[in-house]
Amino acid sequence: MPDKPDYTALDAAILDLIRRGDGCSCHRLVDLLDSRYGELMAAALCDAQGRPAEYRLVKRRLQALRKAGRIRYGQLDWTIR
Repeated sequence: MPDKPDYTALDAAILDLIRRGDGCSCHRLVDLLDSRYGELMAAALCDAQGRPAEYRLVKRRLQALRKAGRIRYGQLDWTIR
């Protein structure tokens, strides 16, 4: 059984972007992560099982952060809890 990927750095980058007010949508977060944290996104994609598309990876991390109570989704965007 393969080791579970460590998304700590990616989650921190997502939280940082949301905290700055850049978390308007998942697609926007993907674009910002690619431009500001390109190497981090590449590493996370390489570690992910099945190599999901960037959008799906970020969407999964957003949902994991939401379920952990760290963020919430408002009417239009993600915010820090």
